[in-house]
Amino acid sequence: MTDIAPQDALAVNSTGKSFGGFLGVELSNITFKGEKEAANDTLKEWAEYIRIDGNIRQLEQQGKFKEALELNIGTKPGQSNWQFDRFDKALGSTLDINQKEFDQKISYAFSRLNIFPYVLAVWLIAVIIASVIGMKPRLDEYRF
Repeated sequence: MTDIAPQDALAVNSTGKSFGGFLGVELSNITFKGEKEAANDTLKEWAEYIRIDGNIRQLEQQGKFKEALELNIGTKPGQSNWQFDRFDKALGSTLDINQKEFDQKISYAFSRLNIFPYVLAVWLIAVIIASVIGMKPRLDEYRF
């Protein structure tokens, strides 16, 4: 998600500088209303998820396998699955903003193209009329 540690990404992001990874690219390309806040929330939730993951690994290294497992599969506040759900919802919110804008732009583009069949028909009729007018003097030469 980021090219640097999530906690470092939070610090870099607070200064307004860019960093790599998908979230870094997203935060350096803020375009739509509400997108910056949603992307910042996503980064914060990701950083918290990674922090919990570190706690799981630390418990495992200390031989506290039961606690590590409970933290890993738990759905209570402060546990891994709970936090991942929060991250997933924040990411979904960011994606929804971009998808909504994309859909609106596509809808606008197609609405602008609705007139195209009529324009095409007018041009086709104009070409036929011009062809007939242009050929009429030649065709009249062959009348008896």
